[in-house]
Amino acid sequence: MSCLTAMAFTLTMHAAQPGENPSARKIVDLNEYKGVLMYGATMLDASGPAHYVKFYSKKGYELTNVAPIDPDDDGLHLIKLRCGTLCGDTYYGYICRVFTFVDQPDQFVSIDFNTGKVNVIHQFEFTEDWPTIYEMAYDRERKTCWALARGTRDYATSDVYEINTTDGSFSRVAELDYYAWAMAVDYDGNAYVIKGKPDANNEYYEGSYLVKLDVDEDFASVDSTELKVDGQSVIPNFDHSMDFDNNSNLLYWLSTSNDGYQRLYKIDPKKKTMVKESDMVFNEVVGLAIPFEFT
Repeated sequence: MSCLTAMAFTLTMHAAQPGENPSARKIVDLNEYKGVLMYGATMLDASGPAHYVKFYSKKGYELTNVAPIDPDDDGLHLIKLRCGTLCGDTYYGYICRVFTFVDQPDQFVSIDFNTGKVNVIHQFEFTEDWPTIYEMAYDRERKTCWALARGTRDYATSDVYEINTTDGSFSRVAELDYYAWAMAVDYDGNAYVIKGKPDANNEYYEGSYLVKLDVDEDFASVDSTELKVDGQSVIPNFDHSMDFDNNSNLLYWLSTSNDGYQRLYKIDPKKKTMVKESDMVFNEVVGLAIPFEFT
């Protein structure tokens, strides 16, 4: 093995430091050229039909198709994974018929990203009782799957739901007074969302915030940090998703901007810094999930 190959596949192990996740860095991919392994699904796919995909954080433009979301795609590409996340070792998600202004739930599924096998847990009948769930996040501390949905009082706000992963049922647990674009929960059970920064007239977004929430206090905001890259604001639009890499305690945000392009950002919530990790180019990915440990 060459020195270059050895460096690219180095694994590290060290003793946990005070205040550090004891499992962190037990087995960590340190590939400096590819970055962190990620799972998701294409909402917009450069190849046409939507797919479950794998990719690495530093090469988001290089997607590996795991399986088609709709094997019988009719060319309209309406059936997509609307959102999903890893709950422990199992990835769950909602497949919907996605139209311009409305989603219709089709299935609640689990996906094995190693084999591409999809297991249908629940088949939805046609219903209008769908809260338009668009993001999911797993809380390891509480062993609970949370989700964001369009607000029932106002579509410009979001509601938080608890998801029953055994059957795909959901129950509303909190109402936010703003629209949250994405959600993730760190190893210690701290929840974070992305919130848009309105302009002076409260008509358009001119930036974005990372907001820390207290789950035990009805998801109340406890801290807020404006997000910028090299001094430039990031203006959210369209579809977003994010998840924590629990090996490093860093947050990864798939953000789509007004220009219609999606980019992957890496956020350090403690240092309150953000950098661009890679461009997704002509693809748009949702249901971001990062495996906790892998060999």
